[in-house]
Amino acid sequence: MLLRPLLPDGVLLASMPPALADPGQLLPPERAQVAHAVEKRQREYAAGRQLFRHLLADRAEAAAPLVNDADRVPVWPDGIVGAITHCDTLCAVALARSADTVGLGIDVEPARPLPADIHRLVLREAEYAALSELPTAWHALGATLTFCAKEALYKALYPTTREFLDFQQVELRWQGDRFSARVVPATHSAYTSQPLEGRVACDGNHVAAAVLLARLP
Repeated sequence: MLLRPLLPDGVLLASMPPALADPGQLLPPERAQVAHAVEKRQREYAAGRQLFRHLLADRAEAAAPLVNDADRVPVWPDGIVGAITHCDTLCAVALARSADTVGLGIDVEPARPLPADIHRLVLREAEYAALSELPTAWHALGATLTFCAKEALYKALYPTTREFLDFQQVELRWQGDRFSARVVPATHSAYTSQPLEGRVACDGNHVAAAVLLARLP
């Protein structure tokens, strides 16, 4: 699995193509959240719930609905920190123990270059030169990997901060397949109380990024 090397063994991971999901298996509160959505969105939503229940098949929580709150953040069972991501061809879910983890973010995107007119929206000026630190084979996908990494970081932070971050408010530094980040300006303690770090991967079909914010002693 593309995301597996990016996270510790204790994090549960599962993935599937959204097209294989069955919205008919959603529980009533879940079904209500996507009742008026197009079929594509219903399958993406259903894929996340199907994977969640697969990962927790031996726990009572798997029988409970996994619904989104008003900010579209999944309301995970007590004791769990989770993340869901999907693109047209891949959905993935990651779960960690809240006793160990403050935040968890994952993102998957198609492995294709971002359109040139999007680069200025995603990349800060200092990040253009930093792309040379990526593995050489990934240079053409540098902007896509930056987009993916910032999405994963945002997903790890937002459930705690509830603060919107624009792409230009995050600056990445690369070292091979690893990145560190800083938030500009850092207005929330979650942005400064611990390192903001993650990893990326590419398998030719998709790029992926993962960020785990470990609970500090």
